Amino acid sequence: MRFLTTDLIVSIIGVSAIVTSLTLFYFDLTKKVDAGRQEQVGVISFKKLVAQRKYGNQVVWEEVGTNTPVYNYDSIRTADMSEAVIHLKDGTSIELLQNSLILLAFTRDDIDIEFKKGSVIAKRSGAGKDIKKINIKSKGTVVSIGNADLSLSGETGKALNVTVNKGTANISAGNINKTVDKNQKAVISEENFDLYKFNIVLNKPETNKFFIITENSKSVNFAWEKVRGDFDLFFEISQKRNFSKYYVRKRVVKNSMQIKLQKGQYYWRLSAVNK
Repeated sequence: MRFLTTDLIVSIIGVSAIVTSLTLFYFDLTKKVDAGRQEQVGVISFKKLVAQRKYGNQVVWEEVGTNTPVYNYDSIRTADMSEAVIHLKDGTSIELLQNSLILLAFTRDDIDIEFKKGSVIAKRSGAGKDIKKINIKSKGTVVSIGNADLSLSGETGKALNVTVNKGTANISAGNINKTVDKNQKAVISEENFDLYKFNIVLNKPETNKFFIITENSKSVNFAWEKVRGDFDLFFEISQKRNFSKYYVRKRVVKNSMQIKLQKGQYYWRLSAVNK
């Protein structure tokens, strides 16, 4: 009887140890990492599919959702077909498109964004007057903006593309320092710094305008500046950002169009074909 009692005690201790270990392992897997004493600099106001954040003092990535706080020295990334919008405290909006990665670093005088890959849209034209300068750094190139809107894209080993939609941007790359104006695009590689001006200017909705239609359908007004030159102009809407499939494609001669859209996500553009 004494041996049976001893065996029972040993079994109970063994089961308790296993349960305790599994419980601790579960909490270790599911616990949220801590931002420490870093300052909150903004919030993720929108997320589509998968977006992740890594604190500056951590090596673990965690998935984030809408209204998730963003802290100084956070890294934010998106997955395939995913997007995230970060609203900073000064009113700046930063949109990360799919497969994008940035690191935020607020200093006393400026805001530094380390752009790693993908496509990013920064909108500051609606921010306050007393705002810090933003420096977007990538591949030895620094793009600096005040009250301006721009989009930036690039992958490892490829050229960096910077398009200014409002205001101006100062770009420093090696020994080259240039100012890029509204409706201009800079393509920067190790060998070249090329600057282009757009002939097509979209007015309504604004370039990179982001809004949500909650009704089953809604009529949306589109407008653009008159395109000068001998072109065939096409108005295009797609539910795919790369326009691999069209929802609407019409040849137009005027500079406006009204389209009724069903619930969903849409992108629009104009394309001009030289006759």
